[in-house]
Amino acid sequence: MATVIPQHLQERLGPEASRELAEVMSAAAAASRDQVLEVVAERLERRLAETKAELERRISETEGKLRERLAELRVDTIKWMFIFWATQMTALVGIISLLLRR
Repeated sequence: MATVIPQHLQERLGPEASRELAEVMSAAAAASRDQVLEVVAERLERRLAETKAELERRISETEGKLRERLAELRVDTIKWMFIFWATQMTALVGIISLLLRR
């Protein structure tokens, strides 16, 4: 980035001093920019780490709830299978007893 020094200041300082002043100002601006980028990068990394930890916590929590719900559904399925089986057996015994009475 080229630093522009006002004409009036260039006349008072001279060409060599003006060039050196521009170099110093450019170096200071570059250093400041590098510091800002470093701080922003650190903040971004910290925020990403916090977000990752939060997402892992939420995923783990959701996984636990899902496992619990699947266990409940498995119990319900077994219960209804037993009811269906018992009903089928009752109907089959009834049909067989009707056939044997004839």
